[in-house]
Amino acid sequence: LLVAAPVDLVRDRAIEMVKARTGRDLAIAGPTSLTYFPRFGVAFSEVSLAAPGDMGGPPVLAARKLQVELPFWSLLSQRVVARRVLLDGAVIELRVDAAGRRSWDFAAWLDRPTRLAQAGGRANDAGVDVASRGGRSLLPASNVRIVDATVRYVDERSGASQEVAGIDADLTTDETGSALDANGSLAWMGEKVGFAAKLAPADRDLARLALRVAGRPFEATYDGTAG
Repeated sequence: LLVAAPVDLVRDRAIEMVKARTGRDLAIAGPTSLTYFPRFGVAFSEVSLAAPGDMGGPPVLAARKLQVELPFWSLLSQRVVARRVLLDGAVIELRVDAAGRRSWDFAAWLDRPTRLAQAGGRANDAGVDVASRGGRSLLPASNVRIVDATVRYVDERSGASQEVAGIDADLTTDETGSALDANGSLAWMGEKVGFAAKLAPADRDLARLALRVAGRPFEATYDGTAG
């Protein structure tokens, strides 16, 4: 590990898994290195996830650093199994183009049985079972930590745009990878706003959502469904 760290293996497998799950290209422009503290893992720098090919434009996600916590044995056995992911300095671009296409829409890819079957095969080789979850798992690990993220929303049809910055959040999934708990805070109109949410599948197009948002400008709760 010290003399010939298998970081290229992890980088290549990460790119393969993202392509298999989303149909998008993951680019890692900076160096990849092992991390030893506070947890053992691999750190990628200057990471970006491409927008749909027919949309073009900026990547859906770009981050200064993506750190993946791995069991020590996973590198020795060459099976990449992510336990925890840290996403630092991410910029997420949610864009609706003039034709109404959404940069964050992965449904068209996931709903193609042939591609999903192929994706399941490739991802299983990398230690992640996609096929058994129907391709619907929300996160690549049971816990994701987001630090100092920015989310931008642009609708090119109307010219509407919004930006939320300073997002710090912890995202945790259940054992199936389909239900999500999210807790954190963000900056909104110059004020810090805290939030807590639980999201679980209800049917194909709807999810059960329980959400609480609290800050100086307002406090709100919601318990129902979301598209």
